[in-house]
Amino acid sequence: PVVQPTPTLAVSQVLLVSPPQADPALATSAEELLRELAGSAELELVVRQEAFQNDITPNIKVAVFLDQPDNLGSIAAAAPNTQFVAISDQDWSPPENVSIIRKREDHTAFMAGYLATVLAPNYRVGALLSAENPLFNQAFINGVYYFCGLCRAAVFPFSAYPSVAVLPGASGAFEWQNAFNEANTLKVNVLFVAPEAATPEVLAYLSGMDVALIGLQPPPEEGRPRWSATLYSDSIAPMRDIWEDLLAGRGGQ
Repeated sequence: PVVQPTPTLAVSQVLLVSPPQADPALATSAEELLRELAGSAELELVVRQEAFQNDITPNIKVAVFLDQPDNLGSIAAAAPNTQFVAISDQDWSPPENVSIIRKREDHTAFMAGYLATVLAPNYRVGALLSAENPLFNQAFINGVYYFCGLCRAAVFPFSAYPSVAVLPGASGAFEWQNAFNEANTLKVNVLFVAPEAATPEVLAYLSGMDVALIGLQPPPEEGRPRWSATLYSDSIAPMRDIWEDLLAGRGGQ
């Protein structure tokens, strides 16, 4: 008889789908954590920029998407033995083999407003905000009010805060600088700088002012002289909490 070759079993894998537009810090922390978790479970980690339905082969035990694809439901339905995890800001009830880690940018914005007010003498808080994110902007203001109520300074100028400037996100450095100057007529001590405004040119300008800066991203060199805090929402740590459930095939969380 002719001896037939024995097929090699595919190595069990964890798939991380990290699209090019994903936040670099998020992508790095996701890969580090999943490499650790996969190694402890004797699984191989594979990283791709995108994944289609036919890419989810039976040897993939867990697939993690840093951004929820629109067709996640159909991808998951076609691979019922794979557990899927997606970081998402959508209000979506996942099927049994999908778990969602919710992104809540409004929560981060609220904490940014709260922290800015804790840091600012006499509540003198300002913000450069993007017009494209009204919910974020309102959450920031809510965080300010949560700490100080009417937020009126006890010494001159007796102004109410926060002093907010809202511009289209694509505005140039000159427009952002002028917006700060207008907001600073009320004398701002702590300024929140939205990502759209946090360009090297704008931060270099602000670093020459008597104002502490906070934002959602680590600052470039131009912003370091005045930078006080970076806020971010940890969307990766929950992976460690649900890892054993994923390996056991328990999803729908």
